[in-house]
Amino acid sequence: MGGQKFQYDESGGTFFYFVLSFLALLLIPSTFYCWPRKRKEDPEALKNQCQCSACIKKRRILQTKEPWRGTKEMLIKASIILGWVALLFLAYKVSQFDYEFSNFDPYEILGVPFGASQASIRKAYRDLSKVYHPDVKETGDAKAFMKLVKAYQALTDEEARSNWEKYGNPDGPGATSFGIALPSWIVEKENSVWVLGLYALVFMVAMPTVVGMWWYRSIRYTGDQVLLGTTELYYYLMQKSSMIPLKRCLMILQEMVHCAAALVLLAYSRRVPKLLNIFTIEAIMKMSPMIVQGLWENKSLFLQLPYVQEEHIKYFTSKKRRLKSVQQLAQMKSKQRRSILRFLNDDQYETVVKVMSSLPYIDLRVCSEVIDDENPTVFTAGATVTVTVSLRRRNLGDVWNMSVEDEEGQESGGEENEEEKEVDDSKKKPAWQNKTKRHKKGGGKRGPKQKPKVPLAAAVTTGKDATVEAAQTTPSEQGDDSDNEESHSEREDGEEEEEEEEQEQEQEREQPQKISQSSKDDDDDDAEWERFQAKMTKREKALEGKSKVSHPVHCPLFPEEKQEYWWVYISDRKSNTLLTSPYHITSLVDKEEVQLRFTAPRWAGIYTFHVCLRSDSYLGFDQMQEIKLDVKEAPAVPVEHPQWDMSDDEEEPENDTGHISEYTTDEDVEDDD
Repeated sequence: MGGQKFQYDESGGTFFYFVLSFLALLLIPSTFYCWPRKRKEDPEALKNQCQCSACIKKRRILQTKEPWRGTKEMLIKASIILGWVALLFLAYKVSQFDYEFSNFDPYEILGVPFGASQASIRKAYRDLSKVYHPDVKETGDAKAFMKLVKAYQALTDEEARSNWEKYGNPDGPGATSFGIALPSWIVEKENSVWVLGLYALVFMVAMPTVVGMWWYRSIRYTGDQVLLGTTELYYYLMQKSSMIPLKRCLMILQEMVHCAAALVLLAYSRRVPKLLNIFTIEAIMKMSPMIVQGLWENKSLFLQLPYVQEEHIKYFTSKKRRLKSVQQLAQMKSKQRRSILRFLNDDQYETVVKVMSSLPYIDLRVCSEVIDDENPTVFTAGATVTVTVSLRRRNLGDVWNMSVEDEEGQESGGEENEEEKEVDDSKKKPAWQNKTKRHKKGGGKRGPKQKPKVPLAAAVTTGKDATVEAAQTTPSEQGDDSDNEESHSEREDGEEEEEEEEQEQEQEREQPQKISQSSKDDDDDDAEWERFQAKMTKREKALEGKSKVSHPVHCPLFPEEKQEYWWVYISDRKSNTLLTSPYHITSLVDKEEVQLRFTAPRWAGIYTFHVCLRSDSYLGFDQMQEIKLDVKEAPAVPVEHPQWDMSDDEEEPENDTGHISEYTTDEDVEDDD
């Protein structure tokens, strides 16, 4: 393209631009994300932490677990600071290049006035060359001499001088120079072998090696960072023996549970001859809280609380009461609980209450149904039963209000509450004074009227006797008859009113039925919409991924920080088998919903199963809920159906043209001949 020049960077100016841009792209995000910052500790979290000696010792050990952390942070800071120093230096160099090229004035460099003659320009050039020439030892300056030569060339050439005077550029208007940000020695023939060797070393050796090492390491481990060889060993050991000797860490235990569940499924599909017992799987699960709390299964559950030792267990068992779990201790009144924990001082008691208040209280609810069926609550043989397990997690302190301040307030205000209660009881009226009197209904409604008394003779006489008697009556008796007619008309009016009242009552009874039917339809629509929203929420959670943050566990004897996790599964206690794979819940913060599916038995009858919830962090917090399924016989597959029958009248008419081929045969050709 005319007026454009492409050349490699000989002076290094373009290369400095490239390095400056590349370094800025690296330094700005690195400074923002990688600069070491001091951790901000939440005061509420510090307040809720246990202050027993074991927990304090554990926190100190965790802080000293990374001895090179300070050195690493110092090196990161030094690297980032050096990078910014280099960036500033490059920016200064680039600004100097821009200043030199933007302030290029040949008249100023030669020291002659604007529009000077050629003779004065040559004379000034000769004088300055004697001063700045590199051969001059005292005043020689190669850089200044190069500028002097360039200024002389710009003014001695008439065309270049005219362009510079008009456009400020000796090359004239529109001249553009493009510099490649690479030095020219890279493309020189002598260095081509070294450049190609460097490219081959980086892109053909180093990168494939790094990717291969990463891939080889990743395929050797499972999702929980357990070697596949170890997993295969678990399969072998659990298939050969029900006793598992490995008790090393929580990830190994979790992998053992996965392997056991997989073996159960393989046994159901008859790919493995031996079906594992449910007690084997539950024994693996029990090992997790035992490791976390540092307790054997036969030890007291109260040893999970701070400051409680073996010699203090006697305070929890007495003739009057015998406590078996931490939940029972949390339910007690403050005075009784303080009496049991009398071996603790006030600070220690406050710490115990704080820890006990943070322990989990799980509300377990179960719903069984057959999804996508006409009757979801009817279980037939071989149907897929979906058990929805809803879990709601709360603290024991929130359930039973166990804070120390509230306990003191309850103790101080207990007497006042008792006095107020006595006053309220004294103000109450006796039961016989609270009886309400029944009043007669007034208004438009009337009760049924009594029929008027009719004389016995008038009631008995019939036919001719009645007419004769009416003719023989005296005037006074005739007046009585008129009164009887009036009472009869009043009786008819009363009966009409009663019929109207009955009709109104029937309408009032029918109206709530219509309203209840419409409200029932609305409730069904709302339930269907809630079911749809729940499905969408589950899909979104599945796409987001599985979180592993729930609630911190009080475990001073465990060498790492631990979060509350749970296992939920369905078992058959009669046959001691597992029906569903244990689902590992790792994100139970407030609420969690899990769906467990299994196939209903093949024979009709009433079956009893158990939904089990087990903690992997605490002992004594497991739950078990019973579910009963009334399994009906599966309906027979229909062989005939009225819609499948076709009468003879509906047979399709024969089509003569259907026997005629659309293709020409040899016989047709012979006939034409």
